[in-house]
Amino acid sequence: MLPVRARLPSLFVQRRGVVMTRAAAERLLSLAERQSEGAVDGAVDPPTYFGSTYFAIGLSAVRAAFAGRTVGELTAGDLARAVHAHPWFRLGVARAAREEAERRIARPLAPGTARVLLTARQSGDTVTVEAAVELPCAVADSWVAGKMPALRGPSCRS
Repeated sequence: MLPVRARLPSLFVQRRGVVMTRAAAERLLSLAERQSEGAVDGAVDPPTYFGSTYFAIGLSAVRAAFAGRTVGELTAGDLARAVHAHPWFRLGVARAAREEAERRIARPLAPGTARVLLTARQSGDTVTVEAAVELPCAVADSWVAGKMPALRGPSCRS
């Protein structure tokens, strides 16, 4: 019986930069350590969640998770430019940041789109992607009628 070898996805490092497949972008996102902060501001109308989720990706984790001769030549700057420019990575970060915001509030969200601003920067051998989120909460019909509903736990109205 032949030994089984695991195949790792690859990042393609070219002179122009790093080219990633969608699978590689999803794998990078799964490698990221996440940290979030934020709160609902009830003083604005409608009440809105403001927060940030940080995704930190270490080069050592990237080198261990991806195959290829050229991945060893990858710098944190190359990786920061690649993740900031890759549409699937950006979409994955935005979705994960929105999901984190939804977990933090106990009220329905307003229909529409969250505002998400992404920035990527390097610090040593780590790339940190910050997703700043602005997410309006839905306003209940009873609030519109002037009645405040009884709430339990954290909510959009304080």
